[in-house]
Amino acid sequence: MGSQAKRDIDAVVVERDKTVFWTTVAVTDITKSLELWEENIYVSTVAAAGTLTLPNVSEAKDLTFNICSLGATNVLTIKDRGDSFGWTNITVVNAGDNRSVTSNGKQWVLNES
Repeated sequence: MGSQAKRDIDAVVVERDKTVFWTTVAVTDITKSLELWEENIYVSTVAAAGTLTLPNVSEAKDLTFNICSLGATNVLTIKDRGDSFGWTNITVVNAGDNRSVTSNGKQWVLNES
């Protein structure tokens, strides 16, 4: 297990499981662009709002990203890079909410909960 600090974000990464834990640590909004290997994302937005940007849709073909809100006082927005046909940003408001999206190479598809 390694740890990484990035501006207003603390992250702990469990590479074997392709899992990352993000938490806001300041009172300013945070923005994070996801990497292809970060397939299970746990986010706490207790301190500030957050925005996760999905990887390039064509590079992520056949990958699924599972995003779970651990603590949500503020809104978490999930967006694409402007390369997914018909994408509408997703917001996560409540603690415990989960969103799962899969790339088919041309667009991100929201999986049913």
